[in-house]
Amino acid sequence: MKRAQLGAVLALVLAGGIGAAVAASPSSAHLQADSPLLGRQAPSLEGGKVLLGPLPSPSQMRGHFVVINFFADWCSSCWQEAGSLASFWRRESLRGMYLVMVDSFDPSASDALSFARRTGVRWSVVFDASDRLALDWGVRAPPETFVVAPNGEVIAKFVGPVTASALEGVA
Repeated sequence: MKRAQLGAVLALVLAGGIGAAVAASPSSAHLQADSPLLGRQAPSLEGGKVLLGPLPSPSQMRGHFVVINFFADWCSSCWQEAGSLASFWRRESLRGMYLVMVDSFDPSASDALSFARRTGVRWSVVFDASDRLALDWGVRAPPETFVVAPNGEVIAKFVGPVTASALEGVA
């Protein structure tokens, strides 16, 4: 690898580490992030195994805000944000907002279901053993959360534990 390329790689690694530190810091629980999906139609959520649900169909989601949260049972930040997601869902589901959690990171559906039960999840949960959904959405590591507008376009992406107030500021 040439010296210039090595320098660029090192800069990216350092920037990623700083981003992860900011995302994990108590003063900044979430970090709105760039994504090639922003401003584009959201990828499908179909293809995984629905553990809790039902998973709303694309036609049911049309006309409503949809929050998609990628999580894992072993992810401490996912446990940290669970209360915020529940609080947000309780308020916003009455207005027709959908919340879908996707686990592409645990070895078994039972881990995902255990997380959902232990955190009191009352919305759709999908287990994606093939990792297809995480790849389609460009997710690198949990937690990552996307907000899809009523027209089906992705309007926000958050990396790290998201708060109810951050979601309310977008949806």
